[in-house]
Amino acid sequence: MPCQAGPSYESERLARREREALTRVACRHMRMIDTGEIENDFLDDEDVMAWWAEHKARDASQARRLLERAEEERTRAAALAKLSPDERRVLGL
Repeated sequence: MPCQAGPSYESERLARREREALTRVACRHMRMIDTGEIENDFLDDEDVMAWWAEHKARDASQARRLLERAEEERTRAAALAKLSPDERRVLGL
């Protein structure tokens, strides 16, 4: 009988899903506070505000990476469009 020294894969997966769902909810509400859609008369917790600053920084970093990938793909497509069928064949494309 195999021993289990920690949480099962299934419980870790469920915990990750729950954490991601809670993060989405928190993010949505914090964005609503940032845009003034809802009032922030109650939220002054330093830990929450630190999490929010880090979360926004990660989101911005991810958005930059996505834009860079899109630009690389446009550049690649433009470069490939300049190649003749023979050049594509020689390059194995």
